[in-house]
Amino acid sequence: MKNYYSYLNISELSSTDEIKIAYRRLAQKFHPDRYTGDDAEEKMKFLNEIKSVLLNQLKKNEYDDQLKSFRSFQEKREREAKQREEREAKQREEREAKQREEREAKQREEREAKQREEREAKQREEREAKQREEREAKQREEREAKQREEREAKQREEREAKQREEREAKQREKREAKQREKIKNIRNNKYLILTGVLCTVILLSNIFLKKDDSRQKNIAQERIQAQERIQAQEKTQAQERIQVQERIQAQERIQVQERIQAQERIQAQERIQAQERIQAQERIQAQERIQAQERIQAQERIQAQERIQAQERIQAQERIQAQERIQAQEKTQAREKTQEREKTQAQEKVKNSSMSLDFTDLN
Repeated sequence: MKNYYSYLNISELSSTDEIKIAYRRLAQKFHPDRYTGDDAEEKMKFLNEIKSVLLNQLKKNEYDDQLKSFRSFQEKREREAKQREEREAKQREEREAKQREEREAKQREEREAKQREEREAKQREEREAKQREEREAKQREEREAKQREEREAKQREEREAKQREEREAKQREKREAKQREKIKNIRNNKYLILTGVLCTVILLSNIFLKKDDSRQKNIAQERIQAQERIQAQEKTQAQERIQVQERIQAQERIQVQERIQAQERIQAQERIQAQERIQAQERIQAQERIQAQERIQAQERIQAQERIQAQERIQAQERIQAQERIQAQEKTQAREKTQEREKTQAQEKVKNSSMSLDFTDLN
Protein backbone atom coordinates (compact mmCIF):
# COMPACT_ATOMS: atom_id res chain seq x y z
CA MET A 1 0.00 0.00 0.00
CA LYS A 2 1.30 3.43 -0.99
CA ASN A 3 1.64 6.20 1.56
CA TYR A 4 0.04 9.35 0.16
CA TYR A 5 1.38 11.59 2.93
CA SER A 6 4.97 10.58 2.29
CA TYR A 7 4.50 11.07 -1.45
CA LEU A 8 3.22 14.66 -0.81
CA ASN A 9 6.00 15.11 1.77
CA ILE A 10 3.54 16.12 4.51
CA SER A 11 2.53 14.72 7.87
CA GLU A 12 -0.61 12.77 8.57
CA LEU A 13 -1.92 15.57 10.84
CA SER A 14 -1.65 18.30 8.18
CA SER A 15 -4.73 20.36 7.30
CA THR A 16 -6.62 20.47 4.00
CA ASP A 17 -4.87 23.70 3.01
CA GLU A 18 -1.47 22.11 3.46
CA ILE A 19 -2.65 19.12 1.45
CA LYS A 20 -3.87 21.39 -1.37
CA ILE A 21 -0.60 23.38 -1.38
CA ALA A 22 1.43 20.16 -1.59
CA TYR A 23 -0.86 18.83 -4.30
CA ARG A 24 -0.57 22.05 -6.40
CA ARG A 25 3.20 22.02 -6.06
CA LEU A 26 3.44 18.47 -7.40
CA ALA A 27 0.73 19.07 -10.02
CA GLN A 28 2.67 22.02 -11.41
CA LYS A 29 5.85 19.91 -11.33
CA PHE A 30 4.37 16.87 -13.14
CA HIS A 31 2.00 18.76 -15.49
CA PRO A 32 2.28 17.40 -19.05
CA ASP A 33 3.11 20.86 -20.32
CA ARG A 34 6.10 21.13 -17.98
CA TYR A 35 7.13 17.52 -17.25
CA THR A 36 8.58 15.80 -20.29
CA GLY A 37 8.74 12.26 -18.90
CA ASP A 38 6.77 9.37 -20.33
CA ASP A 39 5.06 8.68 -16.96
CA ALA A 40 3.52 12.19 -16.65
CA GLU A 41 -0.02 10.91 -17.10
CA GLU A 42 0.47 8.14 -14.55
CA LYS A 43 1.89 10.59 -12.00
CA MET A 44 -0.96 13.01 -12.60
CA LYS A 45 -3.46 10.17 -12.19
CA PHE A 46 -1.78 9.21 -8.94
CA LEU A 47 -1.88 12.87 -7.73
CA ASN A 48 -5.58 13.08 -8.56
CA GLU A 49 -6.17 9.85 -6.69
CA ILE A 50 -4.36 11.31 -3.66
CA LYS A 51 -6.41 14.54 -3.90
CA SER A 52 -9.71 12.65 -4.19
CA VAL A 53 -8.91 10.63 -1.14
CA LEU A 54 -7.30 13.24 1.16
CA LEU A 55 -9.62 16.16 0.42
CA ASN A 56 -12.68 13.98 1.05
CA GLN A 57 -13.05 13.51 4.76
CA LEU A 58 -14.77 10.14 4.57
CA LYS A 59 -12.28 8.74 2.12
CA LYS A 60 -9.49 10.26 4.15
CA ASN A 61 -10.72 8.56 7.31
CA GLU A 62 -11.04 5.28 5.44
CA TYR A 63 -7.55 5.75 3.98
CA ASP A 64 -6.15 6.60 7.42
CA ASP A 65 -7.77 3.47 8.82
CA GLN A 66 -6.41 1.42 5.92
CA LEU A 67 -2.97 3.01 6.38
CA LYS A 68 -3.04 2.25 10.08
CA SER A 69 -4.17 -1.28 9.43
CA PHE A 70 -1.51 -1.59 6.71
CA ARG A 71 1.13 -0.27 9.11
CA SER A 72 -0.07 -2.59 11.84
CA PHE A 73 -0.04 -5.42 9.28
CA GLN A 74 3.44 -4.37 8.19
CA GLU A 75 4.63 -4.18 11.79
CA LYS A 76 3.00 -7.50 12.45
CA ARG A 77 4.70 -8.95 9.37
CA GLU A 78 8.02 -7.45 10.47
CA ARG A 79 7.51 -8.90 13.95
CA GLU A 80 6.67 -12.25 12.40
CA ALA A 81 9.71 -11.95 10.15
CA LYS A 82 11.85 -11.14 13.18
CA GLN A 83 10.31 -14.01 15.10
CA ARG A 84 10.86 -16.24 12.06
CA GLU A 85 14.45 -15.08 11.84
CA GLU A 86 14.88 -15.65 15.57
CA ARG A 87 13.34 -19.11 15.22
CA GLU A 88 15.56 -19.84 12.23
CA ALA A 89 18.57 -18.54 14.18
CA LYS A 90 17.61 -20.73 17.13
CA GLN A 91 17.06 -23.70 14.84
CA ARG A 92 20.37 -22.94 13.14
CA GLU A 93 22.06 -22.71 16.52
CA GLU A 94 20.39 -25.97 17.56
CA ARG A 95 21.47 -27.59 14.30
CA GLU A 96 24.99 -26.27 14.77
CA ALA A 97 24.96 -27.48 18.38
CA LYS A 98 23.73 -30.88 17.23
CA GLN A 99 26.31 -30.97 14.46
CA ARG A 100 28.95 -29.87 16.95
CA GLU A 101 27.86 -32.58 19.38
CA GLU A 102 27.82 -35.13 16.54
CA ARG A 103 31.27 -33.99 15.42
CA GLU A 104 32.54 -34.15 19.00
CA ALA A 105 30.95 -37.60 19.41
CA LYS A 106 32.53 -38.73 16.13
CA GLN A 107 35.87 -37.26 17.14
CA ARG A 108 35.52 -38.92 20.55
CA GLU A 109 34.68 -42.23 18.89
CA GLU A 110 37.58 -41.80 16.46
CA ARG A 111 39.92 -40.96 19.34
CA GLU A 112 38.68 -43.96 21.31
CA ALA A 113 39.01 -46.17 18.22
CA LYS A 114 42.53 -44.86 17.64
CA GLN A 115 43.43 -45.37 21.29
CA ARG A 116 41.93 -48.87 21.09
CA GLU A 117 43.91 -49.58 17.94
CA GLU A 118 47.07 -48.17 19.55
CA ARG A 119 46.50 -50.32 22.64
CA GLU A 120 45.88 -53.38 20.48
CA ALA A 121 48.97 -52.55 18.40
CA LYS A 122 51.03 -52.15 21.59
CA GLN A 123 49.68 -55.42 22.99
CA ARG A 124 50.35 -57.10 19.64
CA GLU A 125 53.88 -55.72 19.61
CA GLU A 126 54.41 -56.82 23.21
CA ARG A 127 53.10 -60.31 22.38
CA GLU A 128 55.31 -60.46 19.30
CA ALA A 129 58.30 -59.23 21.34
CA LYS A 130 57.60 -61.85 24.02
CA GLN A 131 57.22 -64.58 21.39
CA ARG A 132 60.40 -63.36 19.71
CA GLU A 133 62.24 -63.39 23.05
CA GLU A 134 60.88 -66.86 23.82
CA ARG A 135 61.94 -68.10 20.37
CA GLU A 136 65.36 -66.52 20.79
CA ALA A 137 65.66 -68.01 24.30
CA LYS A 138 64.69 -71.43 22.94
CA GLN A 139 67.12 -71.10 20.05
CA ARG A 140 69.80 -69.90 22.46
CA GLU A 141 69.11 -72.83 24.77
CA GLU A 142 69.14 -75.24 21.83
CA ARG A 143 72.40 -73.75 20.55
CA GLU A 144 73.91 -73.91 24.05
CA ALA A 145 72.68 -77.49 24.46
CA LYS A 146 74.17 -78.42 21.08
CA GLN A 147 77.42 -76.68 21.95
CA ARG A 148 77.40 -78.38 25.36
CA GLU A 149 76.81 -81.74 23.71
CA GLU A 150 79.54 -81.04 21.17
CA ARG A 151 81.94 -79.99 23.93
CA GLU A 152 81.03 -83.06 25.98
CA ALA A 153 81.45 -85.27 22.89
CA LYS A 154 84.81 -83.66 22.17
CA GLN A 155 85.87 -84.02 25.80
CA ARG A 156 84.65 -87.62 25.75
CA GLU A 157 86.62 -88.27 22.59
CA GLU A 158 89.67 -86.60 24.10
CA ARG A 159 89.32 -88.65 27.28
CA GLU A 160 88.88 -91.81 25.26
CA ALA A 161 91.89 -90.85 23.11
CA LYS A 162 93.92 -90.16 26.25
CA GLN A 163 92.79 -93.43 27.82
CA ARG A 164 93.59 -95.24 24.58
CA GLU A 165 97.01 -93.62 24.46
CA GLU A 166 97.59 -94.45 28.12
CA ARG A 167 96.54 -98.05 27.54
CA GLU A 168 98.78 -98.26 24.48
CA ALA A 169 101.65 -96.67 26.44
CA LYS A 170 101.11 -99.13 29.29
CA GLN A 171 100.95 -102.03 26.87
CA ARG A 172 104.07 -100.71 25.16
CA GLU A 173 105.84 -100.39 28.51
CA LYS A 174 104.73 -103.90 29.44
CA ARG A 175 106.01 -105.23 26.13
CA GLU A 176 109.28 -103.36 26.58
CA ALA A 177 109.55 -104.64 30.17
CA LYS A 178 108.91 -108.19 28.95
CA GLN A 179 111.48 -107.71 26.20
CA ARG A 180 113.95 -106.32 28.74
CA GLU A 181 113.29 -109.27 31.04
CA LYS A 182 113.70 -111.68 28.14
CA ILE A 183 116.94 -109.96 27.16
CA LYS A 184 118.13 -110.12 30.78
CA ASN A 185 117.18 -113.77 31.01
CA ILE A 186 118.92 -114.50 27.72
CA ARG A 187 121.96 -112.57 28.88
CA ASN A 188 121.97 -114.38 32.22
CA ASN A 189 121.59 -117.68 30.44
CA LYS A 190 124.42 -116.72 28.13
CA TYR A 191 126.54 -115.72 31.08
CA LEU A 192 125.73 -118.98 32.80
CA ILE A 193 126.46 -120.94 29.67
CA LEU A 194 129.62 -118.98 29.12
CA THR A 195 130.70 -119.41 32.69
CA GLY A 196 129.98 -123.16 32.44
CA VAL A 197 131.82 -123.32 29.20
CA LEU A 198 134.66 -121.34 30.68
CA CYS A 199 134.76 -123.58 33.69
CA THR A 200 134.82 -126.65 31.52
CA VAL A 201 137.41 -125.02 29.34
CA ILE A 202 139.46 -124.07 32.36
CA LEU A 203 139.22 -127.61 33.70
CA LEU A 204 140.09 -129.08 30.38
CA SER A 205 142.85 -126.56 29.97
CA ASN A 206 144.14 -127.38 33.40
CA ILE A 207 144.08 -131.04 32.44
CA PHE A 208 145.65 -130.56 29.13
CA LEU A 209 148.03 -127.70 30.06
CA LYS A 210 150.72 -129.89 30.30
CA LYS A 211 150.03 -131.54 27.07
CA ASP A 212 149.43 -128.77 24.69
CA ASP A 213 150.25 -125.08 25.26
CA SER A 214 149.05 -124.21 21.86
CA ARG A 215 145.58 -125.47 22.70
CA GLN A 216 145.40 -123.09 25.69
CA LYS A 217 146.24 -120.20 23.49
CA ASN A 218 143.40 -121.09 21.14
CA ILE A 219 140.99 -121.40 24.03
CA ALA A 220 142.01 -117.96 25.32
CA GLN A 221 141.45 -116.53 21.90
CA GLU A 222 138.06 -118.23 21.69
CA ARG A 223 137.14 -116.77 25.07
CA ILE A 224 138.15 -113.30 23.93
CA GLN A 225 136.18 -113.73 20.74
CA ALA A 226 133.12 -114.98 22.67
CA GLN A 227 133.34 -111.99 25.01
CA GLU A 228 133.61 -109.64 22.02
CA ARG A 229 130.62 -111.29 20.40
CA ILE A 230 128.60 -110.89 23.64
CA GLN A 231 129.59 -107.22 23.89
CA ALA A 232 128.64 -106.65 20.24
CA GLN A 233 125.24 -108.28 20.86
CA GLU A 234 124.70 -106.15 23.93
CA LYS A 235 125.62 -103.02 21.96
CA THR A 236 123.14 -103.91 19.19
CA GLN A 237 120.40 -104.61 21.76
CA ALA A 238 121.10 -101.26 23.48
CA GLN A 239 120.90 -99.47 20.14
CA GLU A 240 117.62 -101.23 19.35
CA ARG A 241 116.26 -100.20 22.75
CA ILE A 242 117.31 -96.58 22.14
CA GLN A 243 115.68 -96.63 18.69
CA VAL A 244 112.45 -98.06 20.15
CA GLN A 245 112.38 -95.34 22.84
CA GLU A 246 113.03 -92.66 20.23
CA ARG A 247 110.19 -94.01 18.09
CA ILE A 248 107.86 -93.99 21.14
CA GLN A 249 108.87 -90.41 22.01
CA ALA A 250 108.34 -89.28 18.40
CA GLN A 251 104.87 -90.87 18.38
CA GLU A 252 104.06 -89.19 21.70
CA ARG A 253 105.24 -85.84 20.34
CA ILE A 254 103.07 -86.31 17.23
CA GLN A 255 100.07 -87.21 19.41
CA VAL A 256 100.64 -84.15 21.65
CA GLN A 257 100.87 -81.93 18.58
CA GLU A 258 97.65 -83.46 17.20
CA ARG A 259 95.90 -82.84 20.53
CA ILE A 260 97.09 -79.21 20.55
CA GLN A 261 95.90 -78.75 16.95
CA ALA A 262 92.51 -80.31 17.80
CA GLN A 263 92.13 -77.95 20.80
CA GLU A 264 93.10 -74.97 18.63
CA ARG A 265 90.52 -76.05 16.02
CA ILE A 266 87.85 -76.34 18.73
CA GLN A 267 88.75 -72.90 20.11
CA ALA A 268 88.66 -71.39 16.59
CA GLN A 269 85.24 -72.95 15.98
CA GLU A 270 83.98 -71.61 19.32
CA ARG A 271 85.31 -68.13 18.46
CA ILE A 272 83.57 -68.27 15.04
CA GLN A 273 80.31 -69.40 16.67
CA ALA A 274 80.56 -66.60 19.26
CA GLN A 275 81.15 -64.06 16.47
CA GLU A 276 78.18 -65.46 14.53
CA ARG A 277 76.00 -65.19 17.66
CA ILE A 278 77.08 -61.58 18.19
CA GLN A 279 76.43 -60.76 14.53
CA ALA A 280 72.98 -62.42 14.68
CA GLN A 281 72.12 -60.44 17.83
CA GLU A 282 73.29 -57.23 16.18
CA ARG A 283 71.18 -58.02 13.09
CA ILE A 284 68.13 -58.67 15.28
CA GLN A 285 68.70 -55.42 17.20
CA ALA A 286 69.12 -53.49 13.93
CA GLN A 287 65.89 -55.00 12.59
CA GLU A 288 64.07 -54.10 15.80
CA ARG A 289 65.40 -50.53 15.60
CA ILE A 290 64.26 -50.27 11.96
CA GLN A 291 60.81 -51.65 12.88
CA ALA A 292 60.53 -49.19 15.80
CA GLN A 293 61.47 -46.29 13.49
CA GLU A 294 58.92 -47.47 10.91
CA ARG A 295 56.24 -47.66 13.61
CA ILE A 296 57.08 -44.13 14.80
CA GLN A 297 57.00 -42.83 11.21
CA ALA A 298 53.64 -44.57 10.58
CA GLN A 299 52.20 -43.02 13.77
CA GLU A 300 53.50 -39.59 12.73
CA ARG A 301 51.95 -40.03 9.27
CA ILE A 302 48.62 -41.02 10.86
CA GLN A 303 48.74 -38.01 13.20
CA ALA A 304 49.57 -35.68 10.27
CA GLN A 305 46.66 -37.12 8.28
CA GLU A 306 44.36 -36.67 11.27
CA ARG A 307 45.48 -33.05 11.64
CA ILE A 308 44.87 -32.42 7.93
CA GLN A 309 41.43 -34.06 8.15
CA ALA A 310 40.56 -31.99 11.24
CA GLN A 311 41.65 -28.80 9.45
CA GLU A 312 39.61 -29.78 6.39
CA ARG A 313 36.57 -30.42 8.58
CA ILE A 314 37.00 -27.05 10.29
CA GLN A 315 37.38 -25.33 6.91
CA ALA A 316 34.29 -27.12 5.58
CA GLN A 317 32.31 -26.04 8.66
CA GLU A 318 33.51 -22.46 8.23
CA ARG A 319 32.50 -22.56 4.55
CA ILE A 320 29.05 -23.88 5.48
CA GLN A 321 28.64 -21.17 8.14
CA ALA A 322 29.79 -18.48 5.68
CA GLN A 323 27.31 -19.77 3.07
CA GLU A 324 24.51 -19.72 5.68
CA ARG A 325 25.43 -16.15 6.64
CA ILE A 326 25.45 -15.10 2.99
CA GLN A 327 22.07 -16.75 2.45
CA ALA A 328 20.65 -15.01 5.54
CA GLN A 329 22.00 -11.67 4.31
CA GLU A 330 20.52 -12.29 0.86
CA LYS A 331 17.15 -13.12 2.43
CA THR A 332 17.18 -9.92 4.54
CA GLN A 333 18.20 -7.86 1.50
CA ALA A 334 15.41 -9.44 -0.55
CA ARG A 335 12.89 -8.63 2.22
CA GLU A 336 14.11 -5.05 2.42
CA LYS A 337 13.86 -4.68 -1.37
CA THR A 338 10.30 -6.05 -1.38
CA GLN A 339 9.36 -3.67 1.45
CA GLU A 340 10.89 -0.72 -0.43
CA ARG A 341 9.02 -1.71 -3.60
CA GLU A 342 5.75 -1.91 -1.67
CA LYS A 343 6.39 1.51 -0.11
CA THR A 344 7.20 3.09 -3.47
CA GLN A 345 4.10 1.52 -4.99
CA ALA A 346 1.94 2.91 -2.14
CA GLN A 347 3.48 6.35 -2.56
CA GLU A 348 2.86 6.27 -6.31
CA LYS A 349 -0.79 5.30 -5.75
CA VAL A 350 -1.24 8.18 -3.29
CA LYS A 351 0.35 10.61 -5.74
CA ASN A 352 -1.80 9.40 -8.61
CA SER A 353 -4.96 9.72 -6.54
CA SER A 354 -3.98 13.27 -5.44
CA MET A 355 -3.21 14.28 -9.03
CA SER A 356 -6.60 13.02 -10.17
CA LEU A 357 -8.26 15.04 -7.38
CA ASP A 358 -6.38 18.20 -8.35
CA PHE A 359 -7.37 17.84 -11.95
CA THR A 360 -10.99 17.35 -11.01
CA ASP A 361 -10.82 20.46 -8.80
CA LEU A 362 -9.21 22.45 -11.56
CA ASN A 363 -11.86 21.34 -13.98
